[in-house]
Amino acid sequence: MNPDQPKKFETVYFYLAFSSFSLGIAIQTGLTMSFLLVQIIAALSARRSLGTLVVRGRRSGFAFLLAMITAAVVAQFKFDTNSAELQWALLAYWSVTAALINGVRWEWVHRALLIASVPGLLYSLYWLLRPEEIAWALERGFHMYPRAAGFLSNAITNAEGLAVLGCWSLARLSAGLEAKLGRGERRWIYIHLALSILVVVFSRVRAGIVGFTVLLLLHALAKPQYRRFALAAWLTMAVLFASGIAIFGFNTASIQERLDLMGHSVQLLAENPWFGIGPERFEEHLMGDRQGGHPHNTLLAVAVETGLLGLLAYLSLMAALIGQLWRLWRAYPEGDPLHWPVQSLCYAFALYWTFGFFDYNFGDTELQILHCFHWGLITQLWLALRQRAGEAT
Repeated sequence: MNPDQPKKFETVYFYLAFSSFSLGIAIQTGLTMSFLLVQIIAALSARRSLGTLVVRGRRSGFAFLLAMITAAVVAQFKFDTNSAELQWALLAYWSVTAALINGVRWEWVHRALLIASVPGLLYSLYWLLRPEEIAWALERGFHMYPRAAGFLSNAITNAEGLAVLGCWSLARLSAGLEAKLGRGERRWIYIHLALSILVVVFSRVRAGIVGFTVLLLLHALAKPQYRRFALAAWLTMAVLFASGIAIFGFNTASIQERLDLMGHSVQLLAENPWFGIGPERFEEHLMGDRQGGHPHNTLLAVAVETGLLGLLAYLSLMAALIGQLWRLWRAYPEGDPLHWPVQSLCYAFALYWTFGFFDYNFGDTELQILHCFHWGLITQLWLALRQRAGEAT
């Protein structure tokens, strides 16, 4: 057997691990960790190279991982704590191997993401439409109306995840025959998109609403033939959002709270500029009479947790991923079987940065694993492209 060709169970396990985001942190953690173990065992049995940590294209990611470890160790001694926290979800970035890319079927990546999300999506709709909740909200005020989280840790994570799934759906819907998309499946994808937007809007999650807005804008720019569809979807969402504000009101208190947390984080960074306060250490640094929380901005949070050195490594990783995406976008134009998967990855990366302005992406393990799987796909596709280009010359 060709060592660079994965066994079928490896590919199926990847579909399960990648799509497990929608099933909750317990299932996602178990599947992700076991998938990493399966990849190691498969590589050893097939005599594949395990030197993927520092291969070209992944070195900036390895530098960021080292920065996180260093910050954790320094914080352990500096603040006299008994444990060193580490955001292990970054390891999902390295779980996507060259052999896996050779065997993946992209239409099944999308199908797995949607199928796994259906139970949580239906549960979200049930949660929002319970008669007793509506009656209670009518009595107490509709600002108390519930927010749907599916099976995830909170409504914000659920909303942002649904927007990321929308990236794959819109990209595949706009592709040609290479997307292997029949009329029946197309109809179900549209239904999934519509229900996702309804859940996000009526859950009143601003990051998710902004995420879908940015996604529709990107899709209109990338695919001119779908501008009418994108505009109609955006107008529908805007009307629903405006109706939601009229019914539920708009929470301005959380905006002030976020500004306070950001100001507190700037102070923490000034006090710990080089190595930060350590990963997952915000709760140990009080802000006034309550816990410190975290800044709702990824760049600021990475700087506070890992210091300026960690921020530099993080920005290097982001720059590397942007360069890889640009190369992939140019290499796989419309009509190529890899065009719509690359388009999906571009959309998802843009939403990662969009969410990063309003939230701390590394503060949520569920989202972090999901995005790191995307990063692994980006880098491995780029490495495969470089290899083919080298073989061609």
